[in-house]
Amino acid sequence: MAESTSEFLFCKGRQGLQGTPKRQVGDVPVIRLGGTVLPPEVEKVLSRGPKYSVEAPITKHELLATAHSIADKVHAEERERCRQECVETVQSGYKKKDGTRMMRRIAGYMKESGHALMLADKDGSFVVMPQGLFGDKALAAVKKNFRISDVKPPKAKQKAVALLEDLKLDWIRREVKNNKVHALTVFFSAKSHKVDCPFRAIVTERGTWQATVSRYLQRQLTGLAPEDPYKIASSDRLVGLLQDSIPGANSGFSVDIEELFYSIPHEDLFKADLQDLIHISQAEITRLGLRFNCKKICSSPPRWHMYG
Repeated sequence: MAESTSEFLFCKGRQGLQGTPKRQVGDVPVIRLGGTVLPPEVEKVLSRGPKYSVEAPITKHELLATAHSIADKVHAEERERCRQECVETVQSGYKKKDGTRMMRRIAGYMKESGHALMLADKDGSFVVMPQGLFGDKALAAVKKNFRISDVKPPKAKQKAVALLEDLKLDWIRREVKNNKVHALTVFFSAKSHKVDCPFRAIVTERGTWQATVSRYLQRQLTGLAPEDPYKIASSDRLVGLLQDSIPGANSGFSVDIEELFYSIPHEDLFKADLQDLIHISQAEITRLGLRFNCKKICSSPPRWHMYG
């Protein structure tokens, strides 16, 4: 009887570990393109979205912590026995829910059926489409956002390693030299809120040697306070400007910013004088350790740009 009571209290306490209630299936419907049809069991899992498709497992140390908290609520003379029985329940009867097997089945189905699975850009739902349609949309996004470049990534890396060696930045040089990824990578998300669901091309430097160099530069540049005439603290300033300039206007509009910082003319930027850009003295540049000449790394920078 006492053992059953302890197990009941333990199972009751486990329910409190679920901090956030699970979203109900169907809250975020799966977006199907190109006439894609999914089996009900696959759509049921995917309709929960990427965050709730698989239930987060409860680790054993969390269960053990619950055992102690439950034992603290019983009478002092029964506390140690209750704690031991809860621990034994965890050791003998606990089965960890493994969502990996389910995800493997879904991944296997996608591969066998020739479907591509990706994320929607705004609402975070899943988007499913035939592989051929995925290739067409990905190619369209690449053609829109990138230009062909004659830069050879391995040669650019060699120049970076040589420059780092000249600057005696040995720890950065070692990281750059040992990194096997020469170029930035691109992945896609689906703009499900737009007609025909075009792709957004997203560039990432994660895992590349460029990320090592950029982190170093970012640390040196954090001490600068450039005078940017176009910088605004918040969108409220823009709203105020529009209200003052166009009094009585009640209509709204959406600004679609296309050319981002990747579209800055590389050669002109490298030729620009750092002192003229940020209005600081040579002594301040020396103090901050800004001794990086980006032009030496890549005299012919990649001619590509990215749009939002």
